Amino acid sequence: MIKKIKRQVWVRKTSALFAGVFFMLTSAYAFSVSISGNIPTEPLFNNSDFECGDLQNWTASGNAFLVQPTKGDNSALRNRPAGPQGTYWIGTFERYNGIIGNPGDLQADTKTGTLTSIDFPISKNYINFMIGGGLKPGLCTVEIWVDGQLFSSDTGADAETLALSSVDVRSCIGKTARIIIRDEVTTGWGHINADWFTASDAPLQTSFRFKKELQVNKKYLLVPVKSDTASTKTGQIFQLLKNGKLLREFRVVMPENGAPASWTAFYPVDMFAGETVTVESKTRIPTKYLEAANAIALSDEIPENASDYSLPYRDQFHFSQRRGWNNDMNGLVYNSGVYHLYYQYNPFNIGWDNMHWGHASSTDLVHWVEQDIALYQNGMGDMMFSGGGFMDVQNTSGVSSNGIIPQFAAFTSTGRGECLAYSLNGGTTFTEIPENPVVKHTGRDPKVIWHQPTQKWIMAVYDKTSTVLDPQPLPGTAAAYSNNSVAFYSSTNLRAWKFESRFIHPDRVAIHECPELFEIPVEGRPEETRYILYGVENRYFIGWFDGTNFTAEAGPFAGETGKARAAQIFSDAPGNRKIQMAWVMSGIYLQRWPNQRYSQGCLIPKEVTLRETPDGLRLFFYPVTEINKLRGEQLVAQDNLTVGDADQIFKTCSGKLLDVIMEYELEAGAKITLTLNGQIVSSNGSGSMRVLSDRTITEAFINNGQQAISFRRPESTFDATASGITMTGSGTITSLTIYEMKSIWP
Repeated sequence: MIKKIKRQVWVRKTSALFAGVFFMLTSAYAFSVSISGNIPTEPLFNNSDFECGDLQNWTASGNAFLVQPTKGDNSALRNRPAGPQGTYWIGTFERYNGIIGNPGDLQADTKTGTLTSIDFPISKNYINFMIGGGLKPGLCTVEIWVDGQLFSSDTGADAETLALSSVDVRSCIGKTARIIIRDEVTTGWGHINADWFTASDAPLQTSFRFKKELQVNKKYLLVPVKSDTASTKTGQIFQLLKNGKLLREFRVVMPENGAPASWTAFYPVDMFAGETVTVESKTRIPTKYLEAANAIALSDEIPENASDYSLPYRDQFHFSQRRGWNNDMNGLVYNSGVYHLYYQYNPFNIGWDNMHWGHASSTDLVHWVEQDIALYQNGMGDMMFSGGGFMDVQNTSGVSSNGIIPQFAAFTSTGRGECLAYSLNGGTTFTEIPENPVVKHTGRDPKVIWHQPTQKWIMAVYDKTSTVLDPQPLPGTAAAYSNNSVAFYSSTNLRAWKFESRFIHPDRVAIHECPELFEIPVEGRPEETRYILYGVENRYFIGWFDGTNFTAEAGPFAGETGKARAAQIFSDAPGNRKIQMAWVMSGIYLQRWPNQRYSQGCLIPKEVTLRETPDGLRLFFYPVTEINKLRGEQLVAQDNLTVGDADQIFKTCSGKLLDVIMEYELEAGAKITLTLNGQIVSSNGSGSMRVLSDRTITEAFINNGQQAISFRRPESTFDATASGITMTGSGTITSLTIYEMKSIWP
């Protein structure tokens, strides 16, 4: 009996493509591709397509297949059609009841077992089948065994849809094969769908499983990338494996149909030097990504590296990673003369995904050197989320025996919980402690500090309670925030942690994600200190912490505003300095630069001080003095200017990178408005203003940092260079100093 596939697919019918495809089929790559037209197929044996309505010529073990095959597209009743070929198929989530129409008649994911075919001879080039169900490699699978050896294994994609798969068995013609359908999982998506086992002389499918063997003798794995800000769950998942053991896993959006890559990701793999590994697609991927997948390769060089720092959208004195995406500041710490900046990092796109800890270091808080990735995600289901860093000066953890002070990272492992890892080589690489996860709860983003009075470590961590606790949230608070709290845990050795308390405030958004906790003296009164607590939005509380409870005295107040998010203080900075850095959001210019290689970045480091004001204690944020070394030519230094004079001066500075320091005396009700390269900054009342204007980022500091605001240029105004100053009401600019700023990049 001969069947013809009902689904027609179309690809380019060029001899070059056809020849290239079949050349690769004989190499170290494993995949299948479709060719256009109807491909003749035939059953592997009687009832290999289950159309007899029973399991003749198949042998079941366990209980997963006792009510199989199922009849009709039962899963469609759950709005998840499988799309079987014919009437009968295998679906271990379904029950067979002879009719279609009863959505409650389910077997669910509670059964396990195997279904094994009779032996049959391999007489054609390809064995084809349809597969769906759970993404459970090795557990929910369709396996082809040849002469008693496993030849291929395929799994679903966490979808009921039955997708075509074609296995190249040309090397096995004349040998004996059997099929084993396996269901060994009882949890979510713990089932397998299978149908229509056939043989053909050409492949049927429109997708392929990619596999490439590599001898690791170079530093980087190069992966072609198509820039896409919506990369989450839309890219192709690849795994790096050794002898079947997962080493790395990542998702990447790739260029299609031979189109050039937007850029090339470089992923360190030198820790596997000398080993043989394979790069494999986790599931079948469409053939339109064939050329891009084939381009995955090893290299010691980063393509187009020289141009990375001269890109037109690259800020010149604000740090940003060379390629990819960043978000939250992580693990900021000072260690032996070096400031370590870690950050949430996606090496494979300019949108959020693949959360690693990127790493950069500096000896002066100005010039940063990007280092290799510090923490690698364990897989798409176990990413390295945000957290803090600190030095275990007293070696309370006991991880150091050579006098080196351990540097620690506290982070959320999304598949496990709150974890700790230490470094004895200056924050370059980290080793997890065996007790991980040290805290398990509903939440993330641990920040760890040493509480001297009680001689114990304190972990402040974002926590979502199971119910809405008192005090009740502010009216209008979104449900997503209503259960927010900051939980506090303590430890004496960093290994065993005890729950102490939680801080809850009606302003639930102020305690959302990325908690920061630190002690700071009141300026001019060093013996008097307060604790500061804030979340991802940088709105801070002033209060006390006694080793068990945080008590708010006042707040929340605005910290860094504008585009700043997830600010963090450098732990263990010399001189007890409180130096803060924040993630600056946005910066996507795909309409103008489709090949954009990176997005996001960091604001400049700020000195944070706690000062007395007429309104009470408040934090001030001001650029660290080290930034001044980036000043180039002094363009202006004048006193007592009219607004008209100042306006003319600013017009001559259009298009330049600037550091502007200005003081002014305004009459009651007057307002001053400064425009620098299209960005508007305004202030009411007498005082001072400092503005740092970079290519896309502008930072303004009003009244010596009592107010700190960050702006980021949208794509629509990228070319704006308009500069000037206006005033409503009367006043005088008492001093104006302008410097042109230099780049931090090589």
